[in-house]
Amino acid sequence: MKEQINLGAGDPDVEAPKIVVEAAVEALREGGRWTHYSHIRKNPTQDNFLEAVVDYYKGLGPTYGIEQVIPTAGSGAALSIAMATLLEKGDEILMFEPAFMGYFGPLKALGVTPVFAPLSEDRGFHPDTDTLGEYVSSKTKAILLCSPNNPTGTVLTPEETQGIADLAIKHDLNVIADEIYLHYIYDDNKFTSISSLEGMKERTINVMSFSKTFSMTGWR
Repeated sequence: MKEQINLGAGDPDVEAPKIVVEAAVEALREGGRWTHYSHIRKNPTQDNFLEAVVDYYKGLGPTYGIEQVIPTAGSGAALSIAMATLLEKGDEILMFEPAFMGYFGPLKALGVTPVFAPLSEDRGFHPDTDTLGEYVSSKTKAILLCSPNNPTGTVLTPEETQGIADLAIKHDLNVIADEIYLHYIYDDNKFTSISSLEGMKERTINVMSFSKTFSMTGWR
């Protein structure tokens, strides 16, 4: 079809920063420690990377140690690892619909049932935090939160994020916070990392992506 815009792939239309490209090219030319197996916890250069991630998240509120940072080859791997760590066969996970299709494969493989709270169009695809408790059962073990949401683009308000945090604390639920699009914020919207709220850092796994933030989708 003519004059159509494809919004199907989350691939930024800008290139990675030149300083990153040049650093990668130089590392490939040097070879050695840059292009062979390395130990993520025993390499000074890797420690610098982990420290940079810690500093990055400080700007969003939560403060972590480098031992709490786990690099993965793609955020999909991080999401799968988080799900496998927190959930077992027969568990339920509270999600918001519409939802990213990539969530469903790992959950199905784990035997975990997604329970959907709707993001209705008449609410601007924002959740009704007053009714979220209706979707929690004795089998619910976690909440999968995506803000800005894929695919709607909805950014949760600070009040909505706090409401979800209150629900997690009340029912002792863990949270997988998919924050892949955290810099894609427009108009008067404001991003709030749920792990920055009181009582939430210890029960939240944050997932962030270089692919979207730094236009590195094909680099992995």
